[in-house]
Amino acid sequence: MQHDPIRITTPRHVADSDEVRNRRLLCAVVTRAVVDYVTLKGSEKPRDKRKSDEALDWVSSDTDCFDECGITFIAACDALGLSVTAVRATLQKLSKKDMERFRHVLSHNMNVPEQVDDDDS
Repeated sequence: MQHDPIRITTPRHVADSDEVRNRRLLCAVVTRAVVDYVTLKGSEKPRDKRKSDEALDWVSSDTDCFDECGITFIAACDALGLSVTAVRATLQKLSKKDMERFRHVLSHNMNVPEQVDDDDS
């Protein structure tokens, strides 16, 4: 079965069951890691570099169970039906320009904000 690491969709007409809410949460977590890594990699700003490094560390981790930090990348991908290998490979190929298109698609499918916030939290 082929997995498309870019398209994670849940139809809007489906009632917000716990399963749908959990999928949306996991999708948001994976999306945030992808967006942080791609848009902030190579930044000179310490905060941006830290966020990018943390996102890459999370995505690169081979841990597949819950730990004190919460859900792992592998567990999130499994729950979303995504290929871990395909997502990781695609992540390395994405550019900042791709992220604009990616956020636009996600904003229409998963209620993900089109713009990355720039707060210092």
